[in-house]
Amino acid sequence: LKDQNDNVRWRAAEALGKIGPEAKEAVPALILALEDQNDNVRCRAAEALGKIGPGPEAKDVVSVLIRDLLDPDENVRIKAANALGKIGAKAKKSVPALILALKDQDALVQWYATKALGKIGKDAVPALILALKDQDALVQWYAIEALGKIGKDAVPALILALKDKNIRYVAEALGKIGKDAVPALILALQEQDIRASVAFVFEHLWLLLWER
Repeated sequence: LKDQNDNVRWRAAEALGKIGPEAKEAVPALILALEDQNDNVRCRAAEALGKIGPGPEAKDVVSVLIRDLLDPDENVRIKAANALGKIGAKAKKSVPALILALKDQDALVQWYATKALGKIGKDAVPALILALKDQDALVQWYAIEALGKIGKDAVPALILALKDKNIRYVAEALGKIGKDAVPALILALQEQDIRASVAFVFEHLWLLLWER
């Protein structure tokens, strides 16, 4: 990873990624490789860190991957987002940065940020609920996708969000979750202030399930 030849460095990072979790001793060196001047080396290093997964250095790994979400090279940003998703719940510190990445100019960065938020799980829910109110329709759509991937852990927060005037995106997110959202929605029918919104969600959910 310290070789003068660019090809040697990126191939070394790639090899460590293929080894996977058993290459955990290489994590500090891979973290340093994320500062390499070569775009391909940084890409492979980020990818390798994701494949090795969370370990004792998870906090340090997440910190540098957050930084790489702003890398000038879009491929590095893609690999950083994907790696954070592979780290999962231990990458909860990256949620604000991933929410910002939903507005990245590169569509693949946006998509991998969405996947990562879905894999981080319930710790990403509050930020995703706020993203449903974003003025950018694409950000709203990605937030819906991520909440749908999180599943039933996102349901309580989504039901609270039904108190907002614009419930369409909340309804779509609950529709993505599907049957797992039904028990909580039935209970929510007892709440006078959101009963009409819950009825709208049920209609939307029924149509989605019927289409499937």
